[in-house]
Amino acid sequence: DTANYVDVVYVTDESKFVVVYTDSGNSNYGTFAIGSCNSSSVITWATPVVFRSQAVSWTSACEQTAANDTSGQNRARVVVAFGESTGGVVKPHGTALTFISGTISGGGPINTLSTDPDASNKFRIATDPVTNRYLVVYVANSKLSALSFKLNEDSITDKSSVVRPTGENGQNPCVVYDTAAAKITIFFEDSYASDELTAMVCTDLTSSGLAFGSQFDITSTHASPGRNGAVFDPTTNQIFIGYRDENSSDQGTGNMYTNDYSVTNLTASNFLGIADAAISDAASGKITMKGGVATNSQLLPLAYTGSLGSAAVYQSTATEYQG
Repeated sequence: DTANYVDVVYVTDESKFVVVYTDSGNSNYGTFAIGSCNSSSVITWATPVVFRSQAVSWTSACEQTAANDTSGQNRARVVVAFGESTGGVVKPHGTALTFISGTISGGGPINTLSTDPDASNKFRIATDPVTNRYLVVYVANSKLSALSFKLNEDSITDKSSVVRPTGENGQNPCVVYDTAAAKITIFFEDSYASDELTAMVCTDLTSSGLAFGSQFDITSTHASPGRNGAVFDPTTNQIFIGYRDENSSDQGTGNMYTNDYSVTNLTASNFLGIADAAISDAASGKITMKGGVATNSQLLPLAYTGSLGSAAVYQSTATEYQG
């Protein structure tokens, strides 16, 4: 096979890789193959399978975990976004490849994701496991574009309208879910800033509309990133973005990017109690231990003084029990 527009995703529940691509040796049909990795880190690929018997382009994939299968069947899926000609114009399309008994027999229903009149390309897809929605980012008429949808078994539903996050030119996008920030981050070339590599976070991912945060330049020099890709590192809570730097002899270049996120070290095992006031560093103060009694508390609970079967009577008490 001669593969173009290649993307690969690791399916956690199945412990397998799935690569999607257009097979130029077979009329550019949309194709996938499943790979299994052994203890020697050798990947064995199964026979490729066609998921779309029609010429497609710009394939991109992400996983749906079994836990996010809304059908209750607990099946893992690979969700694919790709380009396909509709009325002579390439439009964003999508489908889902469902694992059954450790394998995928073929593709699910094909869905046109947008009727945007502009020709589209460079599709990238990511999933937000919290909202259980998918974000597809692409380029239409040289403008960065985005839409979202949900998955009902292997059918695409609840599609959003298309938005232009930057309102201006943007090229070569890639998307990645940041587990620490619980947000999808988009990286792209800002055509209005000499193709600087730029980042932007999707702040709202709903069917009623998409919202995005401010843009941040990743490269301080006017480098044209060309092709790029991003992956989240759960150990450092950072995103690694790799790209081809056309201002540096097309060398492979990488940057680390960190979104703002909240952290806490409070757990059920290390919680001691509640202080009656703020205590600064090196100062002393009183802490009511878990299970202790705080008297004259301003956070007074309501004590039930009535009886079952009668109208309830509540009154404030001057003692608060912790725990």
